[in-house]
Amino acid sequence: MNLKDGKLNIDSQIISKDTNKTDFITLFSRELKVRDNNEICTCRFKLPKKIGKLDFWVTIKFINSTIWSILLKNADPNLENSYDQWSDERFEKKRKSHDNWVISQLGAPHEKSDLGIEYHFRWGNIFAYFEPRSPDTGILINYRNKNQ
Repeated sequence: MNLKDGKLNIDSQIISKDTNKTDFITLFSRELKVRDNNEICTCRFKLPKKIGKLDFWVTIKFINSTIWSILLKNADPNLENSYDQWSDERFEKKRKSHDNWVISQLGAPHEKSDLGIEYHFRWGNIFAYFEPRSPDTGILINYRNKNQ
């Protein structure tokens, strides 16, 4: 796996900016929940996927059959939060696990802010984010539109 090149290894399959919706859904059909209105398609794996040393919930978004983004969220059940049983400590551990995973894959970030760390590449960007208002945290891999 070479995340610097925008490539993510899921179950020995390389997902990249060249992955198209039809091939992806065919490859993982039994493992996905798919919402598709032909223009926007969201594919969520039913079970966590091990990527590197962490298990992640993985969501992949396609726009007009072209991969647009991959969202990764640490699937450790000890870090789960809900509005009914919220823990700032669990949330912070989950956020840090995302930061540490990305840094272990890519090294020092190109940008740091109060909302996360970011890396910029020719093919797109990777953002380990923290959204305090939602509250939400994850790793977002964004692919640039091929026409850009």
